[in-house]
Amino acid sequence: MNEPFIPFEGPEKKLEIILTQPQPGLRFNENGRWEKVAQASKAKILSKISTDTMDAYLLSESSLFVWDSWILMITCGKTTLIDALAEIMTFIDKNNVDYVFYERKNFMYPLEQPSDFEQDVAVISRFFSGKSYRLGPANEDHLHVFYWSRPGVIPEEDTTFQILMNDLDPTVTDFFSAKGVKTPREAGKSSGLYSIYKEKMLTDDYLFLPCGYSLNSIKGNKYYTVHVTPQPNGSYASFDTN
Repeated sequence: MNEPFIPFEGPEKKLEIILTQPQPGLRFNENGRWEKVAQASKAKILSKISTDTMDAYLLSESSLFVWDSWILMITCGKTTLIDALAEIMTFIDKNNVDYVFYERKNFMYPLEQPSDFEQDVAVISRFFSGKSYRLGPANEDHLHVFYWSRPGVIPEEDTTFQILMNDLDPTVTDFFSAKGVKTPREAGKSSGLYSIYKEKMLTDDYLFLPCGYSLNSIKGNKYYTVHVTPQPNGSYASFDTN
């Protein structure tokens, strides 16, 4: 008997805010500030790991990373990530922001999304009036990007490496389903995700029911994060690291 198809939007929305100067106490969860940020996006915090320089939150829909001068939030499904921006702006100073990036891939089920990219940009523009771009052809896979930078800011040399994957090989999707593995640790080891880097990393992962997998792995101020939606006819995975 075939299992019913469960549509889930794996492709994510991504928000980055880079500050001019480190903000003392930004990482503190004062009055549950980071729970409020997650709730604003219609996600919730599942767990947290930390190093001396950063915190990594595993969310019900992807991940949130916080440094003293950098916020990175990634959400999938029907989340309203852009609504988290207004919550974040209640405790950071706009005059201490160097860069704002926002991106969202073309979706599998766009009509089920609470907003489109243009509507999201209208929300960002209440705080930052930047520019929008589309990377890739409109009728194929593409990425929408919004970018704002403080006038006169000098770009620093840094790199983020990102892979977005559709149509996963069916021979590996069972690694990320409760019918194939029983624990997140088993999923991480069997799939090889635990051994992407030779260095020992602090890792936090979650196996969703009936399927789906998220992983955060950190060391110092470095991270990598993986999110997998293994459902047939809608499979997707993402990998993001600095």
